[in-house]
Amino acid sequence: MATVPGIDNQYAMSHRLRKWTPLTTTNADGDPINFASNGTGGVTFQVSGTWGVGGAMVIEGSNDGVTYFTLTDQANAALTLSADALKTVRDTPMFIRPRVTGGDGTTSLTVIAAMQKAAFST
Repeated sequence: MATVPGIDNQYAMSHRLRKWTPLTTTNADGDPINFASNGTGGVTFQVSGTWGVGGAMVIEGSNDGVTYFTLTDQANAALTLSADALKTVRDTPMFIRPRVTGGDGTTSLTVIAAMQKAAFST
């Protein structure tokens, strides 16, 4: 399984964007956002594309960059997706990544993370 590199873009002065595409059943995870170096305040994920049969994705977090856990949204629901969505992450671990957990040969998803810059980041 290969890790999909994210493409970073500056958008306005208040946000940075990272885009991973395509995430598939064979290229299932995106390289993690490292919050220590990005100086971000909050993050919202947009997920869209072809889900395929049984398509599913989780947004995961880790404090060591090795062991990942499914994060929660603002309603304290697990960030486990099976349809196009826009979700804000409630948790604030050191690393966050998207990962495909189900699907078929047609599964091909694009994930865009909008990271709000922290007011006093350096």
